[in-house]
Amino acid sequence: MTYNLKTKCYKIKCCLILAIFIVSACRTTNQYIHISSIPKLKEYNVVAYVAGWSSMPISKMPVEKLTHINYAFADLDETGRVYFANWNDKFKIDTLHQLKKKNPALKLIVSVGGWSWSKHFSDIAADPNLRNQCARNIAEFVKQYKLDGIDIDWEYPCMKGAGNSFRSEDKENFTHLLGSIRRSLNALEVSQKREESYILSIAVATSANYLKSIEPLKVLDYIDFMHIMSYDYRSGDNWETGHHSNLWTSLSDWNNGNCIDKTIVRYLNAGIPAEKIIMGVPFYGRKWEGVERKNNGLYQVAGTGGMPISYRNIRKQC
Repeated sequence: MTYNLKTKCYKIKCCLILAIFIVSACRTTNQYIHISSIPKLKEYNVVAYVAGWSSMPISKMPVEKLTHINYAFADLDETGRVYFANWNDKFKIDTLHQLKKKNPALKLIVSVGGWSWSKHFSDIAADPNLRNQCARNIAEFVKQYKLDGIDIDWEYPCMKGAGNSFRSEDKENFTHLLGSIRRSLNALEVSQKREESYILSIAVATSANYLKSIEPLKVLDYIDFMHIMSYDYRSGDNWETGHHSNLWTSLSDWNNGNCIDKTIVRYLNAGIPAEKIIMGVPFYGRKWEGVERKNNGLYQVAGTGGMPISYRNIRKQC
């Protein structure tokens, strides 16, 4: 038996995605968060990560429903150089620029790093000369591709991620790196006489250990918002079926207490303002094979880890 966990969000309109966060925050029973303390935002950022490796036709994206596009990913080498590793990335950036004709207010950002390309962050951030050079390179990259900003997706400070180098000093060095990048972007604004500030955002993990690995309140001085990767609560390492981006925790889920609600509250309790938080919503699912039919296959031991299944294939199999 194959058990597909199909996300319920594939038909939800973009304008509702961030509204989920407000519901999540308000329903929490955490004693440190009160509904009255959560600001009622008049405007929401609706950010789409566009995968450079995807075959999805970019020109057909409903950009009128978006405020920002983060194109993923640019690579970072050991010298702090930021560059596109794939031959067609530049072409896709040009295509995204053309979409601004449909939505002139759309912000185009490139995300640097990710799971596969974060191996040099720790070494660069640890060296003042390298991190300043990296910051200048990022500003030049933004200028070259006429971007509205940059997104840093270091996976992860103080943790190895995909076998990457890391050190305990990453916690403070991440703050220093972001400060260097912000100063370089500010200098670029001045040189261009740009009226609008360049955007600097970061992608952040959901765990309490991650929050202990950064300086959340200090980085707020430099960034515009955080993209919380509130998905893959179950992934390829998990051989028990379950939801990988659940809003709340099921009482039946005895082996995994993670959920979006707990993650958002964790960041709010750490002092991150709600207006700085972007809640991640995956447009893919996870599937397991070799699953018993008990409980319709939910929360059962499987013969495989949770393998990704694309939005396109979910639609085909529905």
